[in-house]
Amino acid sequence: MTPETFLSSAPPIRLEYWIEGRRLATRDVPALHERFEETSEVFSCNECQSVWAWIYYPNRHWYYVYQDCPRHNTRRYAEANIPGSILSPAGWELDSLPLSVLKWEFEVHFNETVRRYNGNPDSR
Repeated sequence: MTPETFLSSAPPIRLEYWIEGRRLATRDVPALHERFEETSEVFSCNECQSVWAWIYYPNRHWYYVYQDCPRHNTRRYAEANIPGSILSPAGWELDSLPLSVLKWEFEVHFNETVRRYNGNPDSR
């Protein structure tokens, strides 16, 4: 049996999406899924240093992402910094996110767009 055959017969891996202390979603992916090679991600706020979100990949190392939480906007990363977003700036994972996480991201990005449009870039 090859490693690929063994892994393809393995049960799916359950990924968990947590935001603000609440599990928004889980998603099962095949053991050979391209994203499974990555690390679990912990999102820590630049302003208050709280851990406000994480994406848990079983049996993987943790990688810290310094991203403003939904309550803060340090504007350290200019326009790419959307407070409360767990998306990478490239947005490559949009097609694989669970619906509840997509809804979260829509609300976060919509609210930030409205806030910036109304000329209030630093308020929270």
